Amino acid sequence: MPGEIRARGNPRPGKTTPEENHAPRKPRPKENRAQRNPCPGTTTTRETRALGKHCRDTTAPDKRDAVDIDIQTTLGLAFDAFAKQDYANAEAHFRAVRSAGFTGPELLHHLGFLARNRGDHDEAADLYADALETAPADPQILTNLGEARHAQGRFGEAIALYRRARTLAPHEAPIAANLGKALLAAKRPDLAIRELQAALALDPKMLSAAGDYAICVCSLGRYAEAVPIYQDAYRQRPSNNDARYLEALALLALGDLENGWRRHEVRWYANLGQAHRHRLLTPYWSGEDDLTGKTILVHAEQGYGDTIMYLRYLPRLQAMAKRVILEVHTPLKGLLAGIPDVYGRGEELPAHDLNCSFMSLPFCFRTTASTIPADVPYLTTPPDALAAWRERLGPADGRRRIGVAWTGSSAVWNRSIPLEQFVPLLRRQDCVFHLVQTTMEPGDREIMATLPDLVDLSEQLTSFADTAAVTALMDLTITVDTALCHLAGALAKPVWTMLPFGAEYRWRNSGETSPWYPTMRLFRQPALNDWPAVIAAVQTALTAGAPAPESPSVSPSVSPSVPPSASPSVSASVSPSSPASASPSAPPPVTPPVAPPVSPSVAPSVAASAPASAPSGAPSPPTP
Repeated sequence: MPGEIRARGNPRPGKTTPEENHAPRKPRPKENRAQRNPCPGTTTTRETRALGKHCRDTTAPDKRDAVDIDIQTTLGLAFDAFAKQDYANAEAHFRAVRSAGFTGPELLHHLGFLARNRGDHDEAADLYADALETAPADPQILTNLGEARHAQGRFGEAIALYRRARTLAPHEAPIAANLGKALLAAKRPDLAIRELQAALALDPKMLSAAGDYAICVCSLGRYAEAVPIYQDAYRQRPSNNDARYLEALALLALGDLENGWRRHEVRWYANLGQAHRHRLLTPYWSGEDDLTGKTILVHAEQGYGDTIMYLRYLPRLQAMAKRVILEVHTPLKGLLAGIPDVYGRGEELPAHDLNCSFMSLPFCFRTTASTIPADVPYLTTPPDALAAWRERLGPADGRRRIGVAWTGSSAVWNRSIPLEQFVPLLRRQDCVFHLVQTTMEPGDREIMATLPDLVDLSEQLTSFADTAAVTALMDLTITVDTALCHLAGALAKPVWTMLPFGAEYRWRNSGETSPWYPTMRLFRQPALNDWPAVIAAVQTALTAGAPAPESPSVSPSVSPSVPPSASPSVSASVSPSSPASASPSAPPPVTPPVAPPVSPSVAPSVAASAPASAPSGAPSPPTP
């Protein structure tokens, strides 16, 4: 987050460097500061006076002048090294001064900054807290301690510290932005919005606050408000490809698949997409090149659910290319045992002519709302796993068997349901619930011990082949947004998916059905964090014996009598084997170019920028 704090010795007055942005600010010297000299009879430098009344001197009077000269010299070296960003030497000098018995809020503040700069948030927090004891009304120390608490995951304490700083410095935009970020981390985007609006009112060009504001409105399902924010972010900073990527997700959530999928390809140049980037020597396929006689590698990019979701495009690729090689997460290999040329991540891959990510396939096939491949099932359960689990579970007792999962990816804050809120559903006596998830939140096992009728399969599921077999034997699956809902949908099994308020792009913004999965029914939160209402709706539907939703009227992706290349689900104006640019309806190219690099040595034409809305790195941005 940008700020106006300047470290001593900044060679560019009026400018700030990233390291200086959040550095402790030294007080300007005043003529009367000498009167506060804690060592009467000596002359102090500005650095020594900065220690203020908190300096302690226990030396004998006849040695005091010599000691003061040593302290002054060491402090001067410390501040000079700090101004030059020579943090190792600066810290050594500051520690020497402290070990000599001299301490104070400014000294502790600088040491706290240096500890955080090297990633030690615990030590930084301790030093900031010590500084705050002697300077409780310093908004800068309050804010930096708040950042340290935030980095420790102690969001409640961070929020309280930021609120105190806001009271003392109500016109400082970075403090308001930090408070908004902490509230967002505490899963309260509804409260964060107000603080982020205040930050933007004070500094309309604070891109980090604008990015967090956009995240807030998306979390509240207000995707249309986020689009212009992201657009403004990359117009102000053309290299901000994270904003372009997040704009793409918002467009997809709004149902603008044509522009959304096209812009989605910019993720390869965004910081948010770098961790998923697969660097290969072969050219990247974007739908233009003819695949006749060629071998294409399709590789996993993000989560298990993403791979399962986009495996639906495999029949088309197999009809177009000579050979299709799949590289998937290793736990998915057993599920795909009936498909040729499936490799796990890290295994040696065969030679191939082209490569493509699973998550680029909707763009490659120019998928629109009317051409989503929704022919299910497109996955089948491995027969050996199905037979083993049928024997293991035994015959049903006449009640409905229901697979459940209440925990989703820990990387997404709003997907999981606290088990204590899910318990009322599990206490029903007219159903037998089978736990089909392998991860647990702290305390879940203790609560599960009070549910003797819950069939816990979590430790028996060793692969997705096991999960598929259990799902196939259930009458219904009820789950949060996790890989299980994609698996059940791909198997054409009845599945009820419980979604948060402001669900992600693939579930759109409203409706009870999904065009991707005809056997899926969606249960949405009516308000932020309102899982009890979702559970109540599921309870009502179970009592009514509600069936799975009927298939929406979507053209099938592949008909047995129609070759995939001629399938009605492929846009008539864009053939998979013809260049997209030849189509009069193809969207214009985006700037910067969005095609991924063809080799590790090719860098993107626009440098990746810092995320406009992702959490800041360590140490965090400036706060005055």
